[in-house]
Amino acid sequence: MSESGSSVHGSHHGGGHIGTSYQAHNKGYQNDILNPYFMHPNENPGLVLVQPPLSGSNYHAWSRAMIMALRSKNKLHFINGTLPRPADEDHDSLAWDRCNTMIMSWISNDVDTEISQSVLWMDTASEIWQDLKERFYQGDVFRISDIQEEIYTLKQGDSSISTYYTKMKKLWQELDNFRPIPISNCVHNCAAMAKSKEYKDSDQVIRFLKGLNEQYSAVRAQIMLMDPLPTIGKVYSLLVQQERQTVTPIDESKILAASGYQDHGGRGQFSHKEYGGRGQSSRGRGSRGGKSYTGKGKGKMLCSHCGQTNHIVENCWRKYGFPPHMQHLQHNHGTVNNVHATDHQCSCVATPQQNGIVERKHQHILGIARALLFQANLPKIFWSHAVGHAIHIINRLPSPFLKQKSPYQVLHNHLPDISNLKVFGCLVFVSTLQSNRHKLDSRSRRCISLGFKPGMKGHILFDLKSKELFISRDVVFFENVFPYCDKKHNINEPSSSRVTSDSYDDLTFLHHSHTPPHHTTSSKNQHITLTDNPQTNHPPYTPNPPSTSIQTNHPTITSPPSNLDSHQPNQIPQPISNTNHHIRKSLRQSKPPGYLQDYHCNLLTNLLHDSSTDTLQSTSQCKFPLSDFISYDHVSNAHKHFALNLSTLTEPTSYEEAMNDEHWKNAINAELTALVKNKTWTMTKLPSHKKAVGCKWVFKLKLHADGSIERHKARLVAKGFTQTEGIDYTDPLSPVVKMTTVRTFMAIAAAQSWPLFQLDVNTAFLHGDLNEERSLYGLKQASRQWNAKLTETLIASGYCQSKADYSLFTKKTHTGFTAILVYVDDLVMGGTDINEINSLKALLDKKFSIKDLSVLKYFLGFEVARSDKGISLCQRKYTLDLLQDTGLLAAIPCSTLMQPQLQLHKNLGKAISDPTVYRRLIEKLLYLTHSRPEISYAVSKLSQFLDCPTDAHMLAGLHVLNFLKNNPGQGLFFSSSSPLTLKGFSDSGWGACPHTRRSTTGFCFFLGSSLINWKSKKQTVVSRSSSEAEYRALAQATCEGQWLLYLLKDFLIHHDSPILIYCDNKSAMHIAANPVFHERTKHIEIDCHVVRDKVQANVIHLLPVSSKEQIANIFTKSLHPGPFHMLQTKLGIIDMYSSLRGNVNNS
Repeated sequence: MSESGSSVHGSHHGGGHIGTSYQAHNKGYQNDILNPYFMHPNENPGLVLVQPPLSGSNYHAWSRAMIMALRSKNKLHFINGTLPRPADEDHDSLAWDRCNTMIMSWISNDVDTEISQSVLWMDTASEIWQDLKERFYQGDVFRISDIQEEIYTLKQGDSSISTYYTKMKKLWQELDNFRPIPISNCVHNCAAMAKSKEYKDSDQVIRFLKGLNEQYSAVRAQIMLMDPLPTIGKVYSLLVQQERQTVTPIDESKILAASGYQDHGGRGQFSHKEYGGRGQSSRGRGSRGGKSYTGKGKGKMLCSHCGQTNHIVENCWRKYGFPPHMQHLQHNHGTVNNVHATDHQCSCVATPQQNGIVERKHQHILGIARALLFQANLPKIFWSHAVGHAIHIINRLPSPFLKQKSPYQVLHNHLPDISNLKVFGCLVFVSTLQSNRHKLDSRSRRCISLGFKPGMKGHILFDLKSKELFISRDVVFFENVFPYCDKKHNINEPSSSRVTSDSYDDLTFLHHSHTPPHHTTSSKNQHITLTDNPQTNHPPYTPNPPSTSIQTNHPTITSPPSNLDSHQPNQIPQPISNTNHHIRKSLRQSKPPGYLQDYHCNLLTNLLHDSSTDTLQSTSQCKFPLSDFISYDHVSNAHKHFALNLSTLTEPTSYEEAMNDEHWKNAINAELTALVKNKTWTMTKLPSHKKAVGCKWVFKLKLHADGSIERHKARLVAKGFTQTEGIDYTDPLSPVVKMTTVRTFMAIAAAQSWPLFQLDVNTAFLHGDLNEERSLYGLKQASRQWNAKLTETLIASGYCQSKADYSLFTKKTHTGFTAILVYVDDLVMGGTDINEINSLKALLDKKFSIKDLSVLKYFLGFEVARSDKGISLCQRKYTLDLLQDTGLLAAIPCSTLMQPQLQLHKNLGKAISDPTVYRRLIEKLLYLTHSRPEISYAVSKLSQFLDCPTDAHMLAGLHVLNFLKNNPGQGLFFSSSSPLTLKGFSDSGWGACPHTRRSTTGFCFFLGSSLINWKSKKQTVVSRSSSEAEYRALAQATCEGQWLLYLLKDFLIHHDSPILIYCDNKSAMHIAANPVFHERTKHIEIDCHVVRDKVQANVIHLLPVSSKEQIANIFTKSLHPGPFHMLQTKLGIIDMYSSLRGNVNNS
């Protein structure tokens, strides 16, 4: 072997034992990482280097990836033939054979099975590589021509700038692979080669710009005017910045669905659409993709329970249970796709009454399009513009199906702007561009109007002379002149024969520029000029000489003449004088429109007709009235009366205000009488070791179930916030019922048809005894003393106090079951034993003097509505009061809670002067999360900045209020047909906090299809991986699920099956199932491994779910509107006060 060869294969071999020599040389190249024979211990024959494998058509991309992978391992010499096999007597031949066999295995693993079988019997890796190149290399002229054609025909279309650039870049690189720029042999830098590369780069920039959509025409023109042209990277950067600032135009055809089509899928149907984000793949290192767990895919896994692929029996939804929003698939023995199979039906011939909504809407569009073409006498070549303009008009017309609202208003929550709406096909004069215009050239172009361009503030125009379509804003409209209409031709003649000649002189119009035209639209904002219908019998009008000033205080009524003659070029449309005629006023009695009756707290009465015009104009100035977002037409009359009473009745905020009402005076006297009767105080001197505690009056209204006032309640409350812990009191804790217990109680009551009653205790705190002192409202220790008194009474009556929630009391008798929830002096009762409920009411009234408020309707700010379908729980009045307190009742609503691209942190913005305003807002929003789970993440995020809030945090909080205005009456719904089985979802947002890099835990639990518990909270420690963050979230969800089992046991609900918890991270599921500690789990605290114990104890069962169906995702991050609203519908919440709901039966 030569000396150069020895440097590759090793040093020169001397004599001695073969084994010793081989070990010495093996040790040499195994320690030299630059030696081609070096093999890392992790390299094995089963290694897969690239993805996807070679299938034939992807050879060029595959070979490029393989060359990169082999070059990184320093094994490229084995496939290009530069390192031949040493002689057999050379000990390096063994190492060469080992590396060659390893590379052959890698190539075999990276190709399809059919291709792998064809190269199985080859001996060297270079032979396999050369064979694959000869078979699949497509460097012929046909392939090159195909690539060039694809480059020239590629358009952006619906793709983003990034996607379009990636497609174009891929084609360029493939073409460069076939036709690279040759390397010059010149001694110095070759100018010809540099110029050739410059031309090639310019061609790429030009082709990339030419394929862009029309909305980037302005940026494209500016870039192409640059000299020299910028690089393709710079062009891409500029376009991406423009893409972020451009508002995506709305497809007008999609808005039509709002006027007559409703999605009957509901929140229970399975959606197959993808959204931006994590997509369908399961996250974590254990999996990088996958399909639906119930589909019939091509996976290697097979379920022995349902017989379908892509999952095993331990993860089978049909065995353990579907997610709550997919319960309709539980008893379906087919696949998910079979549920949505198309049932093809045909209608009879000439029977439009059998057509569906889509067919009727299609006829509606075509009817208006034909009318537009006929009116302007346009040829059929303009049919597409007529259809587009027809859709534009339909979307802005009120529809009886939408309560006299337009589809545009329903989608955007504001009235459309129709100030720029012009007559289709009318005459238009467009200002010419100054760049290509000489002194004596015409200053305008004669065109016809063809509608609007979506996403642009311009009109689509057709030049009658050059037959060119273009867009412009600097136009003058003559809406009663139609150039394609000619009276000298019969209307039945072909449209081509009715085209008029170019008879108008642009210069003539400039002579009378002082006269305001019919409608004008220019780059500047112009006032709209009102017009009447044109009259054809007006005499000719001779204009006055031009005046120096124009009177614009009143709208000018103008109209061009109708007797146009194409043979008279000087005859032009002139303004016509219009004498003022007396307009007849109808004597028919007018009534206010029905939609005005839905104004919240400002219901219009009959006095509306006596109001002045100014008053009506002032009330209609609000662009976003509350009546557009809340309606009381879809609830029963009784509940409507209750809700309106609840909203309109006011409570005094001060003692002076209350003394002006006789009812509140009586309530104050009753309170003072009760205080004296209970001997709450005695007049004495203030002891030296005590301090006086001030008092204030608090006023509340108690309502009956029908909304009428039950009583005026006044309370003398001590200012307990002035007390000092350890001096004035020692133990202030008073147990109150958890909101999760309240929701669980409601869900069970709805499923088992329990009647619900509400009790209110008169002067509750006066019944509690303090040590040597009497109790009074407001004192820190008062509520605990009252709770101890009530608990003693209930236990003495045979009730058991729950260990899961100390404010829950239950009693089981031979006649039924009774449960009581206690929140200070408000009690809620329910169950199956009516006699026990009545006897308990009598006992409590005798001992504490209670008020029976009958059926539960309003409890702790929650409004309760019930029907045979279930129970609704919402905070409508609380939300409206919150909007009113912040002055956002007329604010513009928004579709998202938080801006997805906004990262809130402590240093964002400037500190606000009064942090208490922000803290009060977040405090109120936190209480609202008890019935609005979709705002939990946003409120949890905002609550992290209470110590030092900034203006950016305040704006984010107000943004949440703007979202709440969309549906202030939205709340939870507990179905009466829901099974009583627990199912949960667990998720995490890894490193979501930019300040501490801690992850966010999010989970929720359903009792059947009713949502009863959820949480969005930042984790206490930093997680090193997404698997660890998911596992910590699983641990918290497991503990919460165990507590819910204890709670259900107190309600006598036996949950025999394990709790199903759906997780979208396979790594976390594997950690829970694998008892072996490894590097990814050994640092996790022991308390997190409670998941593993509960899984082995069959308390919980983990099931995989795709990231798209992971409902807990809404509790871990801010989402875009599409994914957010999709997950929101799966939470089991409704808005029975929505103004968009259809007609429902009152109940």
